[in-house]
Amino acid sequence: MNKLKISFDFDSTLERTEIQALAESMLTSKHEVWIVTTRSPTADNRDMLEVAKSLMIPLGKIIFTHYKDKAPFLRRFDFHFDDDPHEVEMIMASQSKCVPMLVPVKIRDNYQLP
Repeated sequence: MNKLKISFDFDSTLERTEIQALAESMLTSKHEVWIVTTRSPTADNRDMLEVAKSLMIPLGKIIFTHYKDKAPFLRRFDFHFDDDPHEVEMIMASQSKCVPMLVPVKIRDNYQLP
């Protein structure tokens, strides 16, 4: 089996436990797992770093785009999971080999309509 290079957005994606389970299964299968986030490295990233540590994703496999589109950073990736339709469209338009996977937004169980 070929080793894949796979990335996950963090906010509303890898921060979710079910997506963490997916990333963990990919790591168990010996694929290369990264986090690619539009966050800034100087922001408060403790939540993301805690998840990365629990999944054993090293700091060297976290890319901060500093609020820029992710597509240029994903040219050498095979797959990218993201909840943002704009990011998915930009990746598809980039004509790179990276296949974007749109992660549906999770509606909280206790959400009530106004």
